[in-house]
Amino acid sequence: MNFQEVIKHENIDFSNTGADLFLLGLLSAFDNRYQAKADGFFKEISWKQFFAIICINLCKESPTLKELAEIMGSSHQNVKQILLKLEKKGFVRILTDEQDKRKQRIVLT
Repeated sequence: MNFQEVIKHENIDFSNTGADLFLLGLLSAFDNRYQAKADGFFKEISWKQFFAIICINLCKESPTLKELAEIMGSSHQNVKQILLKLEKKGFVRILTDEQDKRKQRIVLT
């Protein structure tokens, strides 16, 4: 499929859409398709859960929930939900930080 076929699909005409919006839409469509494929790759966990594990593993020390959210580029609430699912499956533990009881550290199991 060439560029002209993409911007003038039989059901949609993107030819009046600015390049920035077209690219954003194209990347969003790619992201949705990629995540659907990636989610089907693992039997026990989703792609976002696997990505969280990768990010935790790359940290020099156990990250806090806030640090992990920043690394993943996601909200604190979203990362917390991902971690709770991983904790339930036995992949991580969420521990209270010994130096600051307000913080939680994430440890791979």
